[in-house]
Amino acid sequence: MNVSGTSRSPIDCNGCNHAPGRCPRCALVLMRSTRTNSIPIFVIYDRPSDFPNHIVVRLWRTERMSMAWTFATLEEARAALPLDDLVRLERFEEDDPTIVEVWL
Repeated sequence: MNVSGTSRSPIDCNGCNHAPGRCPRCALVLMRSTRTNSIPIFVIYDRPSDFPNHIVVRLWRTERMSMAWTFATLEEARAALPLDDLVRLERFEEDDPTIVEVWL
């Protein structure tokens, strides 16, 4: 798994022990700890143009993307998400064709 985003001091999240944002679970914990009013939206993409060889999970807050992680498979991407805290939405027909699913 690779990440693009910002790094801050380490936090502990469900057994992880690394800088915030290093995985989707830690990003969600960080958002909750900073008491942001934005709703976290994780969007899974299948080989988008900026990462043509990867499955990508992007964390969106309202209308802007804040972090992105790359994975080899859809199963790995789903496994990295805090699924107990999220609800899966199917993609809409008018969505970008690379969008696989959305998690709120």
